[in-house]
Amino acid sequence: MIHDKNIFLRLAPGLIIKTPFLLSTIAAFFFVTAICPSAEPAADQTLAIARLKPDGLAFSVETLLNDSVKADLKLDTGSSFTVISHEIARKLGYAGMLSRAPRVPLFTSGGETWVKLVAFDSVRIGGAVAQMVVGAVSSNLGEGVDGLLGLSFLDNFNYRIDGAKGQFTIYPITGAKTSFGGRDRNWWRSRFASYADEIKKFRIYLYNHDHRTTAKKRGPDGRAESFTRDDLVMVINFYEKLIDQLNTRAGELGVPDSWKTYP
Repeated sequence: MIHDKNIFLRLAPGLIIKTPFLLSTIAAFFFVTAICPSAEPAADQTLAIARLKPDGLAFSVETLLNDSVKADLKLDTGSSFTVISHEIARKLGYAGMLSRAPRVPLFTSGGETWVKLVAFDSVRIGGAVAQMVVGAVSSNLGEGVDGLLGLSFLDNFNYRIDGAKGQFTIYPITGAKTSFGGRDRNWWRSRFASYADEIKKFRIYLYNHDHRTTAKKRGPDGRAESFTRDDLVMVINFYEKLIDQLNTRAGELGVPDSWKTYP
């Protein structure tokens, strides 16, 4: 589930740059307003206005995970997942389950690393809440870093990142006449499709050993890390559980079958 969304950076009047990588790194050097998408949302649709905290060459924002644990997560539009440290995972009560969690290589703006997959019940910034958010636990975030706020949260909203004002403003995705649970047809179809695509991909890896993915990052023993059969089975089970939960939620809300995709 590796994908990037174009972000529009206004570095100066009339100058707009589209970038799929770590927006906040650039913003640290410029007075930047980033808008996603390019259309200006109405002010009365604002879900949250959060303070951006300068964090090295990036910006972080206070985030509430599972309605219980606060974490300062760095904004990273180059990360597929919302990633947390082992310390935040411990506070969430995830420590005991990580040995059984599937592991995958994760590609972020900072490079590639192996992580353990988890699913957050909710990720909240003010009034902006995303549920069933795919996440990961990483050992390579750096000392004192809580985590990364990635596309698995950001893709649920429109948002503006204003480096000059130090504000992160979040808006709902609007425009569709029909929605269920506050989400339109495109959201439901893309969410089903993303889970289905992951299941299909890892089923291919499982049954065709010649096409298994090997990450370039090397482990402590110097050998390249790669998937084991158990890894692949656990990843498939992880996404099958997610798509089952999504289907249950869709059924409760009355989402049409034509908005769903299955592996």
